[in-house]
Amino acid sequence: MKEYPVFLPFGDEHLALVLTVPEGAPAGVVLLLTGGSAARSHRFQLWTRVARSLAKEHALASARLDYLGTGDSTGSLPEWHISDVPVDQARAVAAFAMEALGVDRLAAAGNCIGSRVALELAADMPECKAALCIRNAILEPTRLGMALRRTSEWKLAARLRSNPVLHRLLGRHVARRKRKTGGAVRSLLSKALPQKRLLFMYCEEDLAFPQMKTLLDRLMNSLSDEERAGLELCLLDGSGLKGFESLDIQQRVIDKVVEWLGATLPTPSAALRQVG
Repeated sequence: MKEYPVFLPFGDEHLALVLTVPEGAPAGVVLLLTGGSAARSHRFQLWTRVARSLAKEHALASARLDYLGTGDSTGSLPEWHISDVPVDQARAVAAFAMEALGVDRLAAAGNCIGSRVALELAADMPECKAALCIRNAILEPTRLGMALRRTSEWKLAARLRSNPVLHRLLGRHVARRKRKTGGAVRSLLSKALPQKRLLFMYCEEDLAFPQMKTLLDRLMNSLSDEERAGLELCLLDGSGLKGFESLDIQQRVIDKVVEWLGATLPTPSAALRQVG
């Protein structure tokens, strides 16, 4: 296994990334995507550990990148809305990695915002055969909701929370807007399924999971049988998936990501053994 630092031109800027390459010809390449402003290795070196395991155990190369304005990449980090995530940056790194390594099979794995990027790549890139989405939000936060979250300590926000009538009316408005915008994930699934394989990963003990489970059930029920066959749901035991806070949850994530991607992009010899 070898690792190569790369500075990839991207418009007037440069994207910093690391290619992890197995010994011998790679069976494919995996794009490892962080959430928000996290550095390319992610918290607790999670993606670095995944990348090296993929190379050693499944002959899969991988690329992990710093988004513009983070880590070693140049530029500035914008305030992303979930409907305007850095897909173009990820697509540029994926195209470079496939060309540099001489492979035509890609998978993407991402957390939080990175999970949305991975899903969009699966929907739009024929080469992207699979996407693993950790804590995909499904429903998109509205600009109003994001503004309120930013002003959570302001007197206005406190006043809204303390007024039951205003709080209830505002909650209904945000919920209606979320129901309208939440169809974006359903649209991406329609583009990706059933040709691609998708895995959504959550943690059962996450405080937000009960609500998310309702949304997941609703989403699954909206799919055809053929589409549903290509979408898997993984519920990890324990807690702390949001920030990978414990060694236990880190190892559970690493094991599942490596196992699933290895089975999804098997080496040619492994694929032949499965057929046989």
